[in-house]
Amino acid sequence: MAPEVNPVKRIITHRALLARINRALKAKAQQVKRSRKDGRDFAALGAYYVVSGGAVTAHHLDLAEYGRKLGLLADYEILEKEDK
Repeated sequence: MAPEVNPVKRIITHRALLARINRALKAKAQQVKRSRKDGRDFAALGAYYVVSGGAVTAHHLDLAEYGRKLGLLADYEILEKEDK
């Protein structure tokens, strides 16, 4: 009987994933921005939102889910917990 193997997950920071996403979106002239929690637009836009041509095209993004959708976050990678 072979022992069960628990795959090791690699922790990726929010900043690193955000950089990966923005590099991928640059070709489409889009960018993911981050709202400050104490900012006036946080309630309307959420923590992360997409800007294209000066207009918000998506808001309240789950950064990990969006990264996986774009193929930028591998199955063995997990996003760090945000304490801030």
